[in-house]
Amino acid sequence: MVTKIYTKVGKFYSMAYLGLVALGFAANAIIWIMIARNNTAGNEISFTTIFFLAIATFVTVATIVGIFKEKVWAKWITIAIFSWYIFGITQTIISVYLSGSSVISRTSFKVIHLIALILPVLGIVLLLQKPKTNVSS
Repeated sequence: MVTKIYTKVGKFYSMAYLGLVALGFAANAIIWIMIARNNTAGNEISFTTIFFLAIATFVTVATIVGIFKEKVWAKWITIAIFSWYIFGITQTIISVYLSGSSVISRTSFKVIHLIALILPVLGIVLLLQKPKTNVSS
């Protein structure tokens, strides 16, 4: 008998979120490769950026496969990815307010970043829920 690690909603949500993350990483890597190939940015292109994006895409896709196969390591990598986004969004919010720069609309800035902050928090909550066990009597 295979023990369930994920709830159905948590599994679907994580796979969908990570799919979008992998798509974003891959698209960003392709854009950087095109910039480097066309020499648009001069000598400012670093192989490190492209390498990081390629590795991040690979890890994200491997995590999606791990979630599909009910692996525990995939759950922890997913929580780490969600946490990475939470810290990044929090850092953006703090840096904008501390810099004192005028954002186009502070209300829209707050709403967009609040939504962006809620999505990974929801993912962590869904991942930490225990799946229901089928008890037949």
